[in-house]
Amino acid sequence: MRTEHDVWDELRQCVAFFDLRGITDEDVEDILSQKFQMLNAGHKDETYNCLDVLPTARLERTASCFTSVLKLIQKNPSKSNIFWETLSGAIDERVMHRTILATLDLCMSKVSALAKVDGSTPTDAQSPLSKGLLAANIYLMWLHIPGGSAYSVFMPFVYQDALWVLLGWAKFMYAPVLDELASTSAGRSGQTKRKQAKASTTRVLSTELATYGHDVLDALVSLGSMRSFDVDAVAATLDAVVSIAALMAVQVAPADQCRHVLKALYPQHAHQVLGRLMPSLAVQSKSLPRGSWDSQQHMTAFHAWSLETTDQLLGSADHHEAGDEEGTLLVVCVLQQLCIRSPDKTEDRKQVAAALVALFYHHVHPHAAATSTFLTFLDSFSRSDKVACRQFAVEVTTQLILNDQWTTTPDQHSFRLMYALLLQRASDRSVWVRNKALVGLTAVLARSAALQQTPSSPWSHAVVAELTKTTNPRDDDAVSSQLSRLLQNRLQDDKKMVRKSALQALEVLLVMEPDMAMVAEIQLKCTDSSIVVRKQAMQVLTTLLSKDPTNRDLQSIWNWGVLPLVNDPEPTVQTSCVDFVHATLCQRLWEWHDRRRRRQDNDTIPPSLAAVLDQFAQLDRMLVNFFQVAIRHLVKRGKLDVCDVVRHCMQGIKLPQAESSSWVMLDELHAHLLEHVTAADCRVLTNMWNDKLPENDHTLRMLRVLSSVAPRVAAMDASAIATGLQQSLHAFSFPMNVIPGAILALRQLNSHSQPRSLWVVDLWSACDTVMNDVVGRGITDVTRLQRVLCTMGDLWCDMDQYTQRLQHIHRFLLPSFNHETTPAAVRAVAFLALGKVSLASQAIAKDSMTMFIRELQTSDNVAIRSNILLILGDLCMQYTSMVEVYVPTIAACVLNPDVLLRRNVLLMLTQLILQGYIKWKDALVHYFLHLVVDDNVELAHLARHVLSGALLQKTPNLFTTKFVETIFVLNNAMDPSTSVAALSDADVHALSCSGADRFPRRWDVYQFMLSTMTDFQKVDLTGKLTRGILEEVSEQKLHLHANPTDIRDNSVERVVQDALLVLSSSEIKLSPGGGSGDGDDNYNQMDDMDAPSSSMKDATRNLASKLAKKNLVVNVIPVVIGVKHQLEAKRSPVMRYLLHYIQDLMTSFKDEVTDVLNMDPQLAKEIAFDLKQYKAQKLAKSRASFGGTSSMGVNTPLLKKHMTPLTRILRERRSSFQDCGSDDDSVMKTLDFSTREVPPPSAARGRSFAPLVEVVPVEVG
Repeated sequence: MRTEHDVWDELRQCVAFFDLRGITDEDVEDILSQKFQMLNAGHKDETYNCLDVLPTARLERTASCFTSVLKLIQKNPSKSNIFWETLSGAIDERVMHRTILATLDLCMSKVSALAKVDGSTPTDAQSPLSKGLLAANIYLMWLHIPGGSAYSVFMPFVYQDALWVLLGWAKFMYAPVLDELASTSAGRSGQTKRKQAKASTTRVLSTELATYGHDVLDALVSLGSMRSFDVDAVAATLDAVVSIAALMAVQVAPADQCRHVLKALYPQHAHQVLGRLMPSLAVQSKSLPRGSWDSQQHMTAFHAWSLETTDQLLGSADHHEAGDEEGTLLVVCVLQQLCIRSPDKTEDRKQVAAALVALFYHHVHPHAAATSTFLTFLDSFSRSDKVACRQFAVEVTTQLILNDQWTTTPDQHSFRLMYALLLQRASDRSVWVRNKALVGLTAVLARSAALQQTPSSPWSHAVVAELTKTTNPRDDDAVSSQLSRLLQNRLQDDKKMVRKSALQALEVLLVMEPDMAMVAEIQLKCTDSSIVVRKQAMQVLTTLLSKDPTNRDLQSIWNWGVLPLVNDPEPTVQTSCVDFVHATLCQRLWEWHDRRRRRQDNDTIPPSLAAVLDQFAQLDRMLVNFFQVAIRHLVKRGKLDVCDVVRHCMQGIKLPQAESSSWVMLDELHAHLLEHVTAADCRVLTNMWNDKLPENDHTLRMLRVLSSVAPRVAAMDASAIATGLQQSLHAFSFPMNVIPGAILALRQLNSHSQPRSLWVVDLWSACDTVMNDVVGRGITDVTRLQRVLCTMGDLWCDMDQYTQRLQHIHRFLLPSFNHETTPAAVRAVAFLALGKVSLASQAIAKDSMTMFIRELQTSDNVAIRSNILLILGDLCMQYTSMVEVYVPTIAACVLNPDVLLRRNVLLMLTQLILQGYIKWKDALVHYFLHLVVDDNVELAHLARHVLSGALLQKTPNLFTTKFVETIFVLNNAMDPSTSVAALSDADVHALSCSGADRFPRRWDVYQFMLSTMTDFQKVDLTGKLTRGILEEVSEQKLHLHANPTDIRDNSVERVVQDALLVLSSSEIKLSPGGGSGDGDDNYNQMDDMDAPSSSMKDATRNLASKLAKKNLVVNVIPVVIGVKHQLEAKRSPVMRYLLHYIQDLMTSFKDEVTDVLNMDPQLAKEIAFDLKQYKAQKLAKSRASFGGTSSMGVNTPLLKKHMTPLTRILRERRSSFQDCGSDDDSVMKTLDFSTREVPPPSAARGRSFAPLVEVVPVEVG
């Protein structure tokens, strides 16, 4: 066992090791005075070569000796005197402590001087890295020994060299690719470097080298715990230790020693330690070394280490000894910094938010005062003018509320603050923040609904108490009332993701507290222009119905909301709708049949299951058709077993409650019945026909089913049924809708027995008898005559050339017959009969076309005109060229006051366009746009739905090409250069919405058209508006009035006004990420749930943004300047609209506009002056009062009627969202080159910054 004397002898021997004759006293002084670094490379290399006589073994022995000495001194500090006496002794008149210090620094500096730290094999005894690590270890242990300050042992640059050696070791051990990439030539591409990095061979790392590095870290841990640790070394130590931990994270290696160093430094330097951990806690990529590894995985590992380290530091005993108030305040500062440094990427934000929530509940939540302080800050932070800050505040708030620790011990006051924050941000001006807030509200409500199942859940009670804290239903301040109004407003939001999130929130809220008025609002969203909104609306209605299947109102709303979407133009919506129909109706119907078949005598079917029959009973003929379309899709997709369905339906037709649904499905599956029915089933069908014919409501469906199974019906039964059908047809006892089915069934049943010509001749003979009787005696039985005409139309294919019978039909088309007025009902059926005849004969169709069109224009009977529309639609499909020329006349029916007729025109034209029979010629699009603002809300929804869906998919550039023309039409201004000239003055007047009082209708049309456009289409539209309207005014091709008093509602000035308002509207701005504006328009963050961002989408947005800027500089600004001169010369009131547009350009494209105006400073000054005057006028008008009340609060109909379009838009914009400030001043300062002010230098020097808390810009409201 070594004695103390042996240790000191060993120390003397180790000191002698450093007496290197190649290193002179002059070299020692140069090294310690840092002059060595300024010497030439040759002298440096010569000095470094002197280290070859100092092998690694001697350095290991010296390190071991210092370890032993340090143990002796720790036991007895007075022993340090012996240490210093030994080191200060001279060897050959050399001061050895300075020589040793210089030699150690030389070993360490050689490592950083080499291009590669592993200049030789790591296991080599002369490895520079090994020597450098041993030297660093010796130096750090030396700093532990008391008395070093008297001998100036601590030198900042030597200590820095020790840290650099340690960092080089970590780089070599954990990120060797960095060195390999650094050694490649700079001219090689990054791809070549990555390939070389992947192809490099795996290094064999030395265990000794690893041990050396960990020994240095251990020495650093001990050194950091000393209270006498030099303050100047703290920053360098923190940088090195955190960087080493980041390198270890590359290999996901444990970095406990690095954490121990930080723990040692934390009691005396808490702010510096936490500040250095902030970049990694905030997932900032700059805190990571770059390499070819997976950066995301690397950042995740490093962030996890930083979070665990910060958590342990904040929870350390030394931290709590400092006092709870000061300690929790420091934690709050850390959380504030995480908010301020929140990243932009979604995944990174999630990690930071999760870290913040974890630290909050570990260290802040137990303290009420600290919790209140942080939540107050979070509320202020949520009103920042930066979108990323507001979005992060919403995400953090949501996670705080939903945390398990919060749900077990809720605080009502804190919950109220956070819940109010979400409510407020749900009305944010940024779509991303609104959407996140709604998603958070949905999650909170869903958690509450789930916890309501738990008895005495305190969190659920807190939520319910907040929602129902007032019992007065008229109290507008009630949280539940605020939430309901908020969600109802968000359903009308112009962004689809917000509408979808509002529907998700309503789904949870309505499950908790049903409100049929709100459910009706959701039904309207089933016709939304957005695919995701329509699908979400179906999901909500289905969920609500599944929770309360016996509610008849819900059943009706579901039927009318979901079933029509089986014909949606979007395949994904169709698929979703068919799935919902399958789950809601079909599966429940099969389950009802199974339960009834298996039940015992005392069993009852649950009311929730039996309610499906009540729901089916509410379907009218149109909804039944939709249901049958869904069945068709299910059969095609193989989701229905036709054999089982037929078996269920054959049993169901015998039951009164299931009869309707069974016949409907058998009717739809008639094409498959022949393969799955048996002879017994055919007997059941024939018996049903014979027994229930007089009182059955499903006669037509029964006839179609019998027609499909006719080959398997017994000959005797077929003959009996055919005889009965002939008798009924001869007697004309069938209703008109049943007659076509009866004739078809008769043909199928008689195909193998009675010759076809016999019963046809007999039936024609019966028709002739009735017609002759009517000719002779007049019309005595209208119903009978209608059925005869219907029968003649269905039989006509067999009597192509029978002109006398055609004359009979023509007689009843006339308004009067035999000096008697022809009933309108008879005329309507006569036109249908003639239409069927026309479909069978092209010659007759050609002769009848003029009569159809004339009656469509002149008839005042809605039934006649509707029937003619139906006929023309069928004729267009069969004889397209014959009907195509009359399409404008047909489209003019949208101007008819009858809602049904307008709806029929819309549906017929839509179908013809989708099937390619007609094109968007002439002014057809303007008739469709007229329906977008129809007085009937449902028809307007339908028009928007078809225009923004299927029709727009077929013709994507429809609105872009027709926008300029639309402005002329809506303002009743004729433009001979467009297809508007094809319209008559009366039609243009009927389609227009001219005048200030009708501006909201025009604006709705413009907004709808803009909402369907892509970024590239918006750029194209900007050019079309500039060239088609503004440039025409600039070149005086569109003439302005010289006297402003001569301006009328249909003047060119009104067209220019609308064009300028459209160009300055927010709807024509590029989507977020693709625009050039600031604030929300520049925030590039896609919706996490709706459409995740991709490099292709980002590239598309960037390209659209570049095109928009180029179009602005090249085309728009020069034309705007020309229009300004024209308006000034005419003293036109449109100048106000132009200044509004220029101000918008300066806000969105400040740099581009300034660059153009820099070429003409005088013009820039003029525009700046005009903008100042414009701002002053706006301010004066906003302060004007009516009877002591601010004009902003006046909302009378008279004021609205005389309000100009620009004033109306400005007021709506101010009332929609509270802006955080105005850019008017900055715009005018940018333009006015002569009044630039330079801030005094003292303004910059007067700022002060807190170490951890930054000032967050806050918006008002």
